[in-house]
Amino acid sequence: MSNSESSLTIGKSLFISVIVLGIFLAYVLFLTRSVSPLSTAQETDSSTRSFEMLSVVLGLLAGGCMAGYFSFDYSRVNIKYKKGALLISWLFVSSIYLLMFLIMYALRRAGALQIIDGWARALLFLATYAFLDGLILFERWKMGQFKQGE
Repeated sequence: MSNSESSLTIGKSLFISVIVLGIFLAYVLFLTRSVSPLSTAQETDSSTRSFEMLSVVLGLLAGGCMAGYFSFDYSRVNIKYKKGALLISWLFVSSIYLLMFLIMYALRRAGALQIIDGWARALLFLATYAFLDGLILFERWKMGQFKQGE
């Protein structure tokens, strides 16, 4: 594979970033329209606490996935195991995405996102988007490095 095919260019990076933004916006719209915080009739200390604890546990799982992902080193993988290595790496990335979405769901359901100001919500959106976009771009860059070693 040639260098131009495997390298991550500015154009490819922007294209990937737009796709990630579209997916993330769709999820945020889904959360905003389809998931409502617990009503006052349902809201008790135990139910709200359960959703908060769920988000903490999901955060720990996401942290574990990130630790596994960032400790994964393509340079130590034999070339004949390349497809398996890519599968494992993308499974980590997919798990991190799904866990982040579930954390946001649990926080929304617990009503934790209602108590923050609009500017803080915008910062939360930007920070989460930057993290998820950076994760995908980093993976694509790592894949390019792996392919150049063939």
